[in-house]
Amino acid sequence: MSFDDFYIAFHEKTLQYLQYKGLQKSDAEDLCSQVFLYCFQHYHDFDPQKASIISWLFLITRSRLKNFWRDRKNDINIEDLLDVIPDYDNNMERALMLDQLRQQVSSALLELPERQRIIVVLRYYHDMGAKDIGLRLGMTPGSVRVQLSRALDKLELALRDEVEETSIYDT
Repeated sequence: MSFDDFYIAFHEKTLQYLQYKGLQKSDAEDLCSQVFLYCFQHYHDFDPQKASIISWLFLITRSRLKNFWRDRKNDINIEDLLDVIPDYDNNMERALMLDQLRQQVSSALLELPERQRIIVVLRYYHDMGAKDIGLRLGMTPGSVRVQLSRALDKLELALRDEVEETSIYDT
């Protein structure tokens, strides 16, 4: 597939995904341009033996989106890691990508110290606030927030390392 065909096939879907993730239209257009500029610069490095073109684009887009939010000092939470992957034409590939992402998150969660793992699960899987988690675990809400922040930092690092090990894209 030529880069022109790649761009035509995926530009609009990428733009819609970025808007779905909460970006204003102008921010989504700017970020989409950055994503495709990166893709253009590294298109010759893409190896279809390692991943599909959709997976490659998706990982680049997610990476740039995380950088966008980090630069604006917004927190990225674990819910972002588990959200629905954008609808592409191939449902089997979508299911495989989602399964791989869930496995990576599960593995990263298992690497956390037990208390941090419990806090993450209570917060993001049971939708509990810091006060309720603190009552349940005998901690102050402030301590819960500190432990949650440390856990999320560890998860982000573990997931970034996992993605880098797959050599699908460069950050």
